[in-house]
Amino acid sequence: MIIIEMNSADAQYARKIKENCEQNTGIITQQSFSGVSDVLQIGIVLTEFALPFVAGVVTEMIRQRKKIKIKVGDVEIEGLGEKNALEKLEQLLERKSTDKEV
Repeated sequence: MIIIEMNSADAQYARKIKENCEQNTGIITQQSFSGVSDVLQIGIVLTEFALPFVAGVVTEMIRQRKKIKIKVGDVEIEGLGEKNALEKLEQLLERKSTDKEV
């Protein structure tokens, strides 16, 4: 599973992923001390079907200079450029498929 963390103000990106990968996603909001939701996380089961769409949304967010953090297991990816983020997502999918084969 991959988790994408973003500001709650950018919820339209999470909704876009959820609409297109509905069976493989879940949205979680985190509350701050003031009670206002500051952070939104979307969990996505990373499949060959979901990867291109998720990569497209991540790319769009990076181009729009949105703050984004990608978490997979114990790995966190933050502050990458568009090219590096896409390469990391592809590596994660490759790693996942290799783990299944073992």
